[in-house]
Amino acid sequence: MSDEVQQNTFEERADQIDANVLIGETVAEDHFDKVHQALVSKGLVLIQGPRGCGKTHLMRYTALKCQEDDGLPLAIYVSFNRYLRLEPLLNHRSDAVAIFQSWVLASLVLEADNLATQLDDEDGFDFPAFLGAERTDFQSIVDQLERQLPLSLAEQDLVKSLTIQSVVNGILAMCEHHDRERAIVLLDDAALTLTPEYMVELFDIIRVLKHPKISPKASVYPGSTEYGPRFHAHHEGRTMSAWLPVDNERYLETMREIARKRYPVSENVKPEIEELLMYASFGIPRAFLTMLRSYTEEVEGPDQQRINSIIQEHNKFRLSEFRSLAQKVPRLATLVMT
Repeated sequence: MSDEVQQNTFEERADQIDANVLIGETVAEDHFDKVHQALVSKGLVLIQGPRGCGKTHLMRYTALKCQEDDGLPLAIYVSFNRYLRLEPLLNHRSDAVAIFQSWVLASLVLEADNLATQLDDEDGFDFPAFLGAERTDFQSIVDQLERQLPLSLAEQDLVKSLTIQSVVNGILAMCEHHDRERAIVLLDDAALTLTPEYMVELFDIIRVLKHPKISPKASVYPGSTEYGPRFHAHHEGRTMSAWLPVDNERYLETMREIARKRYPVSENVKPEIEELLMYASFGIPRAFLTMLRSYTEEVEGPDQQRINSIIQEHNKFRLSEFRSLAQKVPRLATLVMT
C-alpha cells in the first residue's frame, strides 16, 4: 500500500475504526493488556484517562475478543457519545432525567440485540421479545428521544415497563441462551462532563446494573467526572488508568509499535523526530498519531520549523481543552483559571 493510500485510509478515532482493522492494530503490550484483563474480569471497573488515551479502543477490542471466544464473558458494548442530543431537554422538561434513563436502557437493549445476532444470526437471543416488544419499538424510542420528539402512547407504555431490573433479567437470560457464564457491560463515553444531572443518573444505573453475573465497566475522566451522592467509586469497584505513563520503561517501544500498526507511514520519519513527538504527546496515542500525520502531510519548510509548529498547535488545543473545564465543571473553575 502506498504512503498516500495509507494516509487517506488512516483514522485516529477508535470509535470510527472498522472492527477487523481494530483487532489487527491493537498493541498487545503489558500496560494495555492489564486494562483488557480488568475489562473482562468480574466486578465493576472504571477505566480512567483523558481523551485519546485508548479507553474506547480497549473497550471495543475487548468486546470483539469476547465475541469470538466463547470462553470469555458475554460483552455488551454501548457508546453514549450521542448524549448531547438530550442535553437541551434539561432546559424545558421536568422529567429530563427520567427520559435520559429510558434512553440509556433502550440503547443497551439495542446493542445487546445486535450482539445476539452477531453471536448467532439464526438463533440469537431475542432481547426485545424478552421484554415484550420488537426491536423497531426500541429503535423508535431512541430515535424519538434523540430528536426530542414526543413518544406514542404505546412507546410511553413500553418505557414505563423498561426498568433496570428488567434489563438485568434480560442480560442473565441472554447469558443462559448463549451459554456464557457471566456478562460484562462496557459503557463507553460514560463521563458526561457537560451534564452533571445525566452523569449522576448514569452512574446510579451502573450501580444498580451490578450483579454477581453482570460486571459493568465504564470509561471516565480523571478529576472531572461527577459520580453523584449514591455512587462511591472506590467502594463500588476499582479504578484503572488507561493512560500510558511517560516514565513506563517500555514507553518508547509501545508508542513506536502503536505508530507502526496504526500509521505505517511513520516508518519514514526520522527516529529523533518520532521520539520527540512521542514525548510531546505525553502518553496519549491519539495525540501522537495526529502529530505524526501532520508531520508527514506537511512537507513544506525545514524539519525544525515543522516540528515547532505542530507541537505549538498541539499545546494550544490542549490548553484550550483544559481551560474549558471552568465552564464544564464549575467547581474546578478557580483551580483551572489560577
